[in-house]
Amino acid sequence: MSTLPPVIEFKGVTKTFNPGAPAQYTALKDINFRIDDVPNYGEFIAIVGPSGCGKSTILNLIHGFSDVYPPTTGEVLVRGRKVAGPGRDRGMIWPEHPCENPERAPGKGLGAGGVPRREGCGRQLDARPFAVVGIRRAPPQAQGALAE
Repeated sequence: MSTLPPVIEFKGVTKTFNPGAPAQYTALKDINFRIDDVPNYGEFIAIVGPSGCGKSTILNLIHGFSDVYPPTTGEVLVRGRKVAGPGRDRGMIWPEHPCENPERAPGKGLGAGGVPRREGCGRQLDARPFAVVGIRRAPPQAQGALAE
C-alpha cells in the first residue's frame, strides 16, 4: 500500500440530475472506490460497463465539469484534494469537436501554457491511425463508444 494519497477516490458519491423534478434521474448511488498511487509502477485504469451505467458521470465528476459537478452527496478527491472544478492536474478528451463544445475541448486548459485555445477548430481528424489497425468504419452501435 502506498503512503501517497490515492490518485482518485470516491467517498459515498451519489449524483442525481434534476432533483425534485419529474425528470429526476439518479446516475450514481453511494459509489465508493479508490485508485492508489503505486510509485514506479505503470498502470492503465479502465471504467467498463454497459451504456447508461454512469461511466461518463464518474469521469465528469473527476474532472469537475460544471454541468455535473458537484456530486449530490459524497466527495470526489484527486490526489487527496477535494475536486472543486476543472484543473490542470487532470485532462479529459471527449468526442465533441472543440468548436462545438469549447468547455470540453482538449486544448481548453492549455491557453495559459501558450497554446492557442482555438487551435484545431476547422481541422479534420487524421484517419491514418484507424487505417493502420484496419478500421474503415465502425458499426453505428459502437461509434459513440469508440469516440470516447
